Amino acid sequence: MNDATLSAYIRRTFEVDDEGLRRIALFVLAHVLVDTRLIALALFKRVSERGGASLATVQALSDEVSERTFHSASRASAGSPVQ
Repeated sequence: MNDATLSAYIRRTFEVDDEGLRRIALFVLAHVLVDTRLIALALFKRVSERGGASLATVQALSDEVSERTFHSASRASAGSPVQ
């Protein structure tokens, strides 16, 4: 799907004009920043509770924390008509 097709699909789906599309994009980007910050905070909390950790442990914890954050979103999008 190209950018123009995706933009048209989003505008139709949410019944918004270009300004509405821009506002949706800003909301989504802000949400990504918040999610990233929350994942980092949860990860740092777990690492500090363990008194530090190896890189492999930090990576495993990061996968665990982010899985919980994005699991419901990824399951919801599995049946999405947008490919």
